[in-house]
Amino acid sequence: MDTKPKTQAQWKAETEALKRENSMLHDIMEHIHEGILATDEEGKILFFNNIVNQKDGLTATTIGKTELEVYADFAAQPQNLATTEVIKSRKPVLDKLSAYISPIGNQTYLFYSCYPFFYGGDFVGTYEVGVDLFQIKQFVDKTISMEKKVVAQTLKEKGDAYYFLENIIGSSAPIRACISLANKAAQYEQPVMIIGATGTGKELFAQGIHNAGRTARSKFVSVNCAALPENLIESILFGTVKGAFTGAIDTRGLFEEARDGTLFLDEVNSLPLTLQGKLLRAIQEKKIRRIGGKQEIPVNCRIISASNVDLLSGEGSSVIRTDLLYRLAAMVIHIPPLKDRKEDIPDLCRHFIRRNIHNKNIFLREIAPDLLNLFLDYDWPGNVRELENMIWNATLYAQPKDRFLMIEHVPGHLQQKFHSVPRKEDPSAARGLSEAVAEYERKLIIGAVLRHHGNLTQAAKELKITRQVLYYKMEHLEIKELLTKMRAKK
Repeated sequence: MDTKPKTQAQWKAETEALKRENSMLHDIMEHIHEGILATDEEGKILFFNNIVNQKDGLTATTIGKTELEVYADFAAQPQNLATTEVIKSRKPVLDKLSAYISPIGNQTYLFYSCYPFFYGGDFVGTYEVGVDLFQIKQFVDKTISMEKKVVAQTLKEKGDAYYFLENIIGSSAPIRACISLANKAAQYEQPVMIIGATGTGKELFAQGIHNAGRTARSKFVSVNCAALPENLIESILFGTVKGAFTGAIDTRGLFEEARDGTLFLDEVNSLPLTLQGKLLRAIQEKKIRRIGGKQEIPVNCRIISASNVDLLSGEGSSVIRTDLLYRLAAMVIHIPPLKDRKEDIPDLCRHFIRRNIHNKNIFLREIAPDLLNLFLDYDWPGNVRELENMIWNATLYAQPKDRFLMIEHVPGHLQQKFHSVPRKEDPSAARGLSEAVAEYERKLIIGAVLRHHGNLTQAAKELKITRQVLYYKMEHLEIKELLTKMRAKK
């Protein structure tokens, strides 16, 4: 056994190691999802992490006070009960549920445990570890969503919801605001109405909301109300019993199919007025009755509806009951048309190109600037769906050697769209959108090339494009001579 006394250097090294370990433990406690609060053997608060600070508003002045002193005036159930019990018994108190109002006014339902802490065999304090029920719900929802992503391909083959909110392409402010609102909507069970022109991606949002919430493990059932014959739509939604009418058999309706999941009513404004009262009752009471049946069947499905006209602006007053409208529109998401978020067009083009070249033995990587400029000038009445169709058609004409999707790849009948739609001319404008975009690209490229002293690889990395794309753009924008002059000066 080595009894040689430690040198000053050894003591210093061990002290530094302990400091690092202590700092790391504190850092971990500040970043975990659970709230942690520690007290000394008398119940005075020694430490709390960032979660407790956010939820309850505890500050540095809290240190040294007891939980009773901090919470007593606010708590419906005083928080110090478990701590007091542990101090007396020296045994842990597990899995307690406490409802209280925090010092900053937050109504909280906390699920927590309290443990004794011993050092050198002596009892020296307690620590509580807890998580509120809202955090648990968020964690469960996120877990379900991640689980569903793993099996997304299987869901696609089954025809179930396989789109996620993260799949929505676009970085513009309007589309990001829609995605943020959809994420919030997914955390609740109230009906959601999605309003947007044809081709804006309403069902994609509906599937994303389904997959981001607690309904994700259950079925997503979609029905286009405009595509159903009026004499069949009631039986399709609510089901039938044998003998209800000639040829009727026992069948489940879409409400039953979507039990515990999501029922998506696309083009809900097309529902017959005679059916809307029964739909309202089903949504309010969460019960349906099959056609010809007497039994009321409980159905607990989330309703997401969509309309290609803004029913809330008065356009729907003649096609949908007001009471049904406001039941369906507990939360509303307005998806902007593509013409109002044209800055998303380059990203959408890249996405559709990559998706469409799969298994076609072509190696397109980017859209040529002249074609992109045409796309930016066009108003896209068919929205994202029209752009997707345009890209799909163009990739059919691309050759294996092509690296850029160009105007000559677009079929002639589709090229006519760019010339047949009248352009809105602004007499006061010095240039059109395409010229402005080209000039902006030119400035970005020149700046990047100058900053990296003519190194195209580094400039392309800064611009987040490939070197080949950068070279093509420099040639198209007539700035290759810039590189030549820079090299000549060297």
